[in-house]
Amino acid sequence: MRNAFVLATLVICSACSAPDQETVRTVAAIEVPFNSPADHADLVSILRRHASADGDMHVDDVSDSWRKFEAENGPTLPGGKGTIYAGVWRGANDDELIADISDMGHPGRVWVTFVKGEHVARATRFRQGVLADIRGRWPDAKAIPVLPSGGVPLAEDLVLTAQGYQINPAVAPNYELSKSSPTVAHK
Repeated sequence: MRNAFVLATLVICSACSAPDQETVRTVAAIEVPFNSPADHADLVSILRRHASADGDMHVDDVSDSWRKFEAENGPTLPGGKGTIYAGVWRGANDDELIADISDMGHPGRVWVTFVKGEHVARATRFRQGVLADIRGRWPDAKAIPVLPSGGVPLAEDLVLTAQGYQINPAVAPNYELSKSSPTVAHK
């Protein structure tokens, strides 16, 4: 299962040139609950508005193509077929991934992940604006912990706590985390 996640991540980045590891490090992630078809359009609209404000970013929403692919080939990850698959890119040739939007492996629970980026100030402005709008539109959106490595845990390894999502202590060693880590749930 973890190999499928890694494969999906590689597919996401395959359109871009070889970035250095620091620029593709995840710096923030949030789960947006989709409860109606309008949610998809609203999220893409928020992303497009902030991307166009930058002037060199754009949103590729390939959800329809991805659903067609999965209808023909089956789900790419355990947990069911995804309903949204989009990316925010800098440059006309998708030179730099800025954000990844997907509910692959956890349908209806859309994860928006943001990378550090090559142009940190621009990526930060975009991220902060999008996160503020997401929280305004979906007050029940939940932050997802970012691992020290710059990745995110698997959905099935998260538990919901009063502080938001944290990693189940039983799987903390899988992520090379001590049970005292702030990303690990404490009883």
